[in-house]
Formats: sequence, structure tokens, C-alpha cells
Amino acid sequence: APLRTDLPVLLLSGTDDPVTPPEYAEQAGRGFTHSLQVVLHGFGHGQLAAPCVDRVMAAFVERASVSGLDISCVRNARPMPFFTSLNGPSP
Repeated sequence: APLRTDLPVLLLSGTDDPVTPPEYAEQAGRGFTHSLQVVLHGFGHGQLAAPCVDRVMAAFVERASVSGLDISCVRNARPMPFFTSLNGPSP
């Protein structure tokens, strides 16, 4: 049976994530009555690379609630350039 809870849950997704696509978070969120899914357009499996996501997460932890959480900065978030080296993208 799916997990059901009223605990606050923040779900982060990237539209280009082949590992855990937004649909998975949407399905998981159905069992959470106090959840919010934040979808970052153009992001893969690295939503935490967006500078505003750390602020959203900090506000979520501080409030212990998704109610009234300001996620407006997500609209302007840009993914990191694609890279294949463990050193990250070229300068």
C-alpha cells in the first residue's frame, strides 16, 4: 500500500531527469496531504545546483511546512552546463 502521511514533504524534480522524472514525485505526492512538488525546467538529476533551491529548502525546514512557501525564484533557475568530467563544466 502507498505511504500516506500528513507530514510536510517537499518534492524536487527536474523536467530532464531520466532517473527520477517529475511523474514519480507526482505519484509519491498523492499520498502526502501536505506536499509541494517543485519542478525545475531544463534540470536533470541535480536540482540542488540551482542557487535558489537551497533557500527554498531552508525556508521549508525552518517553517516545517509547504504552506505559503515562496518558490517564485524557481522560474528563473538555470541548470548547470552539461559536463562529462568529474571536475565539472569547463570555465
